Amino acid sequence: KTAGLVLDADMFYFDGIMQLFDAFAEKCPDARIVLTPHPKEFQSLMNLCALGDYTIQQIAGGRLSYVKKFTARFPHTVLVLKGANTVISCRSGIFISTEGRPCLAKAGSGDVLAGFICALLAQGYSAEEAAVTGVLAQGCASQHAESSYSMTPLKLIESAARL
Repeated sequence: KTAGLVLDADMFYFDGIMQLFDAFAEKCPDARIVLTPHPKEFQSLMNLCALGDYTIQQIAGGRLSYVKKFTARFPHTVLVLKGANTVISCRSGIFISTEGRPCLAKAGSGDVLAGFICALLAQGYSAEEAAVTGVLAQGCASQHAESSYSMTPLKLIESAARL
C-alpha cells in the first residue's frame, strides 16, 4: 500500500503546509492523506493555503462551500472538518456525520479520532474509507457516554472497543 499520513492540531498553523501538500502530490501522488482540523484550525489552514482569510463565523456558516473549495485545490487529501456535524470532503464527494454527541467537544477527542484513522490506514484502508469509518466509530462510541457533555478520551476508546 501507499504511504498514509494524518495531520491534526498544530500542523494547521505550520507556515510550510502548502508546500508539504504540493511535495506529497508530486513525490507520492498515491499517498493517503487525511486532515482533521476543527473550525479554528481550518480557518488557519485556509489562510495558509491562500484560499482566503475567513472568520470562524464565516466558516461555521458555510462549512460545505469552504470544504469544497479546499478539496478542489487539494484533491489528493481527505478533509475531516470536526464539529457538531463532522464534514468529510474528498474527491468522490461530501459525507456528513450526525452521530457525534457534545461530549466529543473535549480535549483529546480529536487525538482519538486521529488514532482511529491512523490505525485504519495502517490496515490498508483508503484515506476516504479510513476517514469515514473513523468518524463513524468515534460518533457511535460517543453514544455510550454516561453524560452527553463529558467523556474522557480513555472512555471513548473503551466505548469504541465495544462496537
